[in-house]
Amino acid sequence: MARTSAAAIAQRNGVAEYRRRLSALYTDAEAWLRDAGVSCRREQMSLNEEMGGRYEVSRLVIRTADRHRVAELEPVGAHVVGACGRVDLRGAFDRIPILYLLRGGLALRTRISGDLATTQQRVTPLFRGVDRDGWYSLEREEPSRARHIDRHHFLELVRRVSEHALEERP
Repeated sequence: MARTSAAAIAQRNGVAEYRRRLSALYTDAEAWLRDAGVSCRREQMSLNEEMGGRYEVSRLVIRTADRHRVAELEPVGAHVVGACGRVDLRGAFDRIPILYLLRGGLALRTRISGDLATTQQRVTPLFRGVDRDGWYSLEREEPSRARHIDRHHFLELVRRVSEHALEERP
């Protein structure tokens, strides 16, 4: 009987958590887009990561009522540098990375010591604005600033990548 290493279990758990987080994002996006007059469909695809191996996930394809492709949320991976998962919002005109970040985000820790006995420690967040666990996009004008994905911001991002006029229903 083969033994499973702790690293393999952690990798499998990371992929399972990534799938759960993607599903929650897709559920929100489907509701937001339905209210904006477009439809969505989940389609299976494969990812192959060095850390996670080969696994199946869903992408979310966004279409108009007449079946014109507007954009899609395309998974990139569960194991990415600086985040706990990434999915790209891709349209005809742009691609925007969306990262899953934990509250507070990652930080760079610097310890400075000199000839004196005093030591300084500095903590610099990698991204600002990460006030809760969730999906974030990075601001183009200020890449260290993260913006949480909510209904309004998501529809704005879909418009940016597709130049498709979405209906804003209250």
